Amino acid sequence: MLNLLKMEFKLCLNRSEFKLIFLLLWVMALGAFILNCYRVFNTDLSSIRSVYEMTILQATSSKIILSTELILLPFMIPLIYSDTYYSDVSNKVNLLILTRTKYKYYIWSKAIVIFIVSFFTVFFPLLLNQLLSFIPFPLYGYDNRFALPTYDIGIQNYDANAMFDLLRLTHPFLYNVLFSLFISIFAGLFSLLAFSVFLFLKKNKFVVFLTFFLAVVLFNLLISMVFSYRSSFTTLLTPGNTGSFYSLLVWLIFSVSMIFLCITAKIKKMTIE
Repeated sequence: MLNLLKMEFKLCLNRSEFKLIFLLLWVMALGAFILNCYRVFNTDLSSIRSVYEMTILQATSSKIILSTELILLPFMIPLIYSDTYYSDVSNKVNLLILTRTKYKYYIWSKAIVIFIVSFFTVFFPLLLNQLLSFIPFPLYGYDNRFALPTYDIGIQNYDANAMFDLLRLTHPFLYNVLFSLFISIFAGLFSLLAFSVFLFLKKNKFVVFLTFFLAVVLFNLLISMVFSYRSSFTTLLTPGNTGSFYSLLVWLIFSVSMIFLCITAKIKKMTIE
């Protein structure tokens, strides 16, 4: 199993898709940092915000970048390695591998690698953006996204309906890291969901990627219409939202359940193409 994981990591990290997506996310993180610096230091410095509100996660000037990343998350991240099973079957590589290992180890090793690589591909650029923000921006700002005075902490500046808002006030760095973790976890789960689709569909992989992306977008839109926009994953993953943690938990449980059911069903079926 360990050798299989090493092989899968090597194959994944050597793919041009991984390098392209990884570079794109780093460019978005750096671009957001440069944009925030430009917008702040090109205006009145008396209204500068704290370092925690000037990251890609919270800054209003780079909000479009975060929104774009969240919307495209179900399309970009699965491109990294979710089609690995499809590629193995197409090239008949799976037949060679399965002569040396069990089918369940083969499938689960791919799933583990897909999640880990997808997670850190998203998490590292978000963390870098936060760390870079410590260089030009102060720990305590003279303004905030609520346009409230800095001494007004915990009264008007606190929103009981906003997820983890108390954490934002008491430990803002941890607050940003927590949302970075949530975004990265969803990235890994989207990749695994796409991988689960590839276990059963043998269509053109680009058609599958596009169909999966559209399905997630439509499902997200349906959730927004039936329940509330606060229940959509794009809203839940945006810091400062008024969504519920329980809604986020439902998304996580549903995604993990679907992934586990699909993978275990494929292993039980044990169909070697």
